Amino acid sequence: MTTMDPSLNGINISVAMPIFNESDGIAETLTSIDAAFRHSGATVTICVQNDVSTDNTLEVLTELATSLQLNIEIETNQRNSGHGPTTFTAYRRALNTGSSIVMQLDSDGQFDAAELPLLCSAVANGKDVVIGIRNNRVDPWFRKFVTFLLRNFLRARYFSRFPDPNSPVRAYSASVLSPMLSELPNEPLIPNIYLSILAVRKKLNVEFVPVSHRERRGGQTTGTMWQSANQWQKIKRLLKFCRKSFRQLLSF
Repeated sequence: MTTMDPSLNGINISVAMPIFNESDGIAETLTSIDAAFRHSGATVTICVQNDVSTDNTLEVLTELATSLQLNIEIETNQRNSGHGPTTFTAYRRALNTGSSIVMQLDSDGQFDAAELPLLCSAVANGKDVVIGIRNNRVDPWFRKFVTFLLRNFLRARYFSRFPDPNSPVRAYSASVLSPMLSELPNEPLIPNIYLSILAVRKKLNVEFVPVSHRERRGGQTTGTMWQSANQWQKIKRLLKFCRKSFRQLLSF
């Protein structure tokens, strides 16, 4: 059992969580977060940004909101916007809660919730940004290869270390995050990568923490973003997204 840091007692934490068609796994994801923070003394609000899910995700979330200690606040996009813009909107909502710490987590639950309070404790104890490094990723090879290329591109361009620039397991001091979000492009496709770059540009106090990585929760092990019966179709979709994202990245 993880020993809680007393620095979280009385702290308000908000989690920016984009979601799309995760009805089969979101209950396990949020229940695990609830258990991880239950005895921390912190008040945790999950800002769920629904990207117009077409399954019964909203019904599952509504039921969870009545049974968990977590505060679950749900908002739905006016149109399907994709993961990046939805994450960005969730970040803004998390900041607007007035919490002193903002986390970002994806709704597929590919993390060990017991480790999350440690990231928040590091921020409470003075770090500006804490980024979880997924050293043993269970994602398909082509996604890990894209991350490898990105990591080396950013290292060459900014002469700095980017161990896991797109990690969706991270925590920020809200006072640091707020001005950073204002510098992101409209409808950012890769907001976490931009925030990783800004942390380097601004010479922030960043800590990299190894975190566990696991198969997504629920029955669809491939997830919803790149879901396809054919692996090469998934790769084709990913490459199309990468081309579009890279063009936006070059102008950042």
